[in-house]
Amino acid sequence: MAFSLHLLKKCRPEVDMQMHYHKGTDVGRVRKHNEDTVDVIQLHNHALLAVVCDGMGGHRAGDVASRLAVEELKALLQKETLPEELDLCTEVLKQAVYSVNERLNEYQRTHPECAGMGTTMTAVVVTDSGISSVNVGDSRLYEWTPEALVQLTNDQSLVGELLRRGEISEVEAAHHPRKNVLLQALGTESSVNVDAASFPGKTGGLLLLCSDGLTNKLSDSDLHEIIGQKHLPLSERINMCIDEANNRGGEDNITLILIDDTDGGNSS
Repeated sequence: MAFSLHLLKKCRPEVDMQMHYHKGTDVGRVRKHNEDTVDVIQLHNHALLAVVCDGMGGHRAGDVASRLAVEELKALLQKETLPEELDLCTEVLKQAVYSVNERLNEYQRTHPECAGMGTTMTAVVVTDSGISSVNVGDSRLYEWTPEALVQLTNDQSLVGELLRRGEISEVEAAHHPRKNVLLQALGTESSVNVDAASFPGKTGGLLLLCSDGLTNKLSDSDLHEIIGQKHLPLSERINMCIDEANNRGGEDNITLILIDDTDGGNSS
């Protein structure tokens, strides 16, 4: 599947080719603390890093885990001059996530009060060549197209695995009693399985990164309709997603990033 961010291509200095993006997070209507962490930053060579982490609910210091994971990933990639070749860039990103896992495990050894903490991570690096993505857990990366919202990551969860095996349907997955059981998370084991993928580019597109506090409440068709309202600024579309998730219960923290490089995208 191809996805492109043509606004990051090399261009004449007089032409404004800035990427449009916006991020948002909300504690929801039930929880007292927000264990999600989200950030978008510029890297070297016009690359863009976007990351969403969801600290594991029910574990101690989930907010610490998600915050440390984002901070460590940013620090590692800010030191790098990323390779121009897309697959090599994806490998650099993947190796950085392994280092993040080591950092979280090391932190727990020196901070026993945080023992058992963990976090999901979904991140993308957007370069001139396309998109590099990594995923651990059940936070997600989507591509919006006029026809549909297409999930680009695989949920590393029990329900996700049952769905891939054909043992349950999409409807059963949406209401499965063990929907919150993760098969992988950062910080919970000394080793971790990182899903990584490269998406070479064409022209234009819109990406969504989000935690499960959003996708547990809004269907793909709901998100497709809201995100597709391109006459609205990205910030307003994000607020609409958060408000609707809260209107439907808001039992979890809600976090998302929208990245839009289509012509005429509203960035505010």
